[in-house]
Formats: sequence, C-alpha cells, structure tokens
Amino acid sequence: PGRRPIRREAEAAVQDLGAWPDWLDLSRFAAEDRGEMAALAIDAWAHLQRELQALRLLKTTDAYTLGRFCQYHAEWVYATRVLAKEGYWYERKLGTNEIAKLPHPASRMRRDAMAALKDLGDSMGLTPSARMRLAQQLAQGLPGGQQPLPLGEAKASAQPAASREAGGKPE
Repeated sequence: PGRRPIRREAEAAVQDLGAWPDWLDLSRFAAEDRGEMAALAIDAWAHLQRELQALRLLKTTDAYTLGRFCQYHAEWVYATRVLAKEGYWYERKLGTNEIAKLPHPASRMRRDAMAALKDLGDSMGLTPSARMRLAQQLAQGLPGGQQPLPLGEAKASAQPAASREAGGKPE
C-alpha cells in the first residue's frame, strides 16, 4: 500500500476468541426472557469479534472485556424493552394514602448498563474517537500512547545554562 513497512507483530496479535464464554452470567433476566437475551448477547459476541478482528484490535486477553460488553448490551436491551412495556414510572401507595410516582427500577439498570457500555466501548475501540486514539497510539508504536523519552534533548537540558550560553561542551 504505502511506503511504511507492515508491522508483523500487529498481524500476529489478532486472534479468534471462539464461541460465547460459558462463564458469563445471564441470570439477571427474567426466566422467560433469558433465552432471547442470551441469543442477543451471543450475536453481539460473534458480530463484535468479527469487527474487531477486521480492525486488528483483538487478542485473547480481550475475551473478558468483550464478554462483559456483550452482557451489558443484552442488559441494556432488556431494560429498554421492560421500560417500553411497563413505562418509565410506577405508582406506589404511601402510608398516608398518597400515591407517589417513582422511576421504574429498569431505568437505573439501563443507565448503569449504558455507562458500562460507554466505558468498555471506549477502551475496546468501538467508537470512532476511540479508534482514532488507538490508531494514533499504534502509529507511534508505543503502548498506551506513551511519549518517547527525549534522550538527545535530556543531555542538552541537563547542561548548566551558563555553560550553554558560553558555548561550552556538555559535561
């Protein structure tokens, strides 16, 4: 493609994580919805695995993070469906015969799942901005976007200022 050499270690890093991990817990769903939510999580696992492999962003150590992402995705869909069916509010009778309108518990489940999806999605490169950050880090060739040490400048700046001004040699 271009003149830049192909990074062979990046090619070797891409791995197949295999089937849906059996260690993930889908028991938070109602019994009648577990099969559908499990299928949704498994589909997300297969789809995201293919996409991340194509982007060369997947290693076997990512299985836990990807699995949690898929589980939170299924939880978000489940909570969204519950809210669509039952509404965002429910009424509760107080001791004084007053009725209080309270937010449905599924709204908190959905909010928590969404926050987890955002955090995990950013860390795995599932958003355009996260992919841009990862691409910049890979282009630099340093893990985590670490900056190279300015070795040549460090020696020059360690030289006393008076010596530099006088044109003296570094000690």
